Amino acid sequence: MLIEKESLAQYFLLVTVALITLCFVLANHFDLIVYFAAYWIVIPVFLGFYYTIKAIEQKS
Repeated sequence: MLIEKESLAQYFLLVTVALITLCFVLANHFDLIVYFAAYWIVIPVFLGFYYTIKAIEQKS
């Protein structure tokens, strides 16, 4: 695997921040409700991934 196990949660956090920023920029630029909806879907999903990975790392 390219990503070290210790940095997997950090990687997901980085991806989350990037996607949140992208959605926010698109929402402001195009002013479409679709991007606001995507913005509020992306946050919980990827934060869920992040905390799940953190929990798995702490168990092992």
